[in-house]
Amino acid sequence: MADHILKDFVERKWQIVLFTVIASAVAFGISMVLPEQYLSQASLLPANSKLMDKQRLYEDNIQELYSAYGSADDLDRLLATMHSGAVIHHVADSLKMAEHYELGGRKNAKTLANKKLEKNIKLIRTEYGELQLRVWDKDPSKAEQITAALISRTQDVFDEMFRSFYDRSLASLRSELLTQKRASDTLLQISGKLRIAGLEQRIAEYEITRLNPPAAFFVMEKPSVSTIPDRPKILLNVLISFLASLFTVITWIAARRTMTT
Repeated sequence: MADHILKDFVERKWQIVLFTVIASAVAFGISMVLPEQYLSQASLLPANSKLMDKQRLYEDNIQELYSAYGSADDLDRLLATMHSGAVIHHVADSLKMAEHYELGGRKNAKTLANKKLEKNIKLIRTEYGELQLRVWDKDPSKAEQITAALISRTQDVFDEMFRSFYDRSLASLRSELLTQKRASDTLLQISGKLRIAGLEQRIAEYEITRLNPPAAFFVMEKPSVSTIPDRPKILLNVLISFLASLFTVITWIAARRTMTT
């Protein structure tokens, strides 16, 4: 059986060569036509979410209790936030990506720009606990600009969530303070004053904390852009096409031999 298949390969060697050469040439031609894209990349480390508590401003030893760098959960939270619509859509709008992608005349230009930008962004969660951000664009300066904007917007989203949490807490504390002040006449004078003073102190601490949101991550590698195009990878595309076509034609020859025996 194996001898017959090998004989078929020898007899059809020129067909094999022709098929693989044509497939490789097509892959080469397509790769040459595709627009060149430059790569901009950065590397981030998540911050420890335990240090986002207000005690970091009032406890001298809290920095000694916890590492500044976050856990796998913090890394997942960072990845999910950076990949969210709150970040990508905002960056697409602020950098006018619809115009950059030449989609301005279409009705759904904004949606198409969001999808194209998302397609040109890759987030890689490494085994070393870092998040690698990669962005491709035909304009190298634009690729670097997008990378920086994604990093900045991600921090802004974390800040907004941080302030939103303390806004809700402050609203509850102020409501409780108002209730205590109204009821102070019916309580013992000393007890009432102590409760009110405690609430006022907590409110002051929360207000200061709200104005000082912590860093959600550390930029380990600042955005940098490649000096030569990173896409398309012409040699890789040709090699993959060659191997795929070779495997296809060999499988076809072997299947024909199997069916005829």
